[in-house]
This record gives sequence, structure tokens and C-alpha cells, in this order.
Amino acid sequence: MAVINSATNTTTFDLTGILSKVPAQSNYNTVHMATLALAQINKLTALKTLNLDGNQLGVDK
Repeated sequence: MAVINSATNTTTFDLTGILSKVPAQSNYNTVHMATLALAQINKLTALKTLNLDGNQLGVDK
């Protein structure tokens, strides 16, 4: 994530399925949110497209 966060000219950020292999367990949502929190989206000022497809956020997915 440090490399990604330093790419300030990034216009497309595709996290499709990055967390799809995390097993469903009691801390499932915490692992997802903590991992995605490492991506400092607010620092990617040139960002135009953010794709989170396949990442199950929250209990209702």
C-alpha cells in the first residue's frame, strides 16, 4: 500500500477482489475495513476511478 499511496498521479485505482480470499469469520469486517484503510485515497488527488468490486464491505455486502 505504501507504493500505491505514493503514486499521486494515479487516475484509476482498482481493488477488485483484493480481499476476496479473507475467510468469513468473526473479525471478517474488521479485516476488510482495516486493509482498505491502508489505502490513503484522500492523498490520490488525481484519482478519477475507484473500483472496489468484489470487496464485501459490511454485513450486507
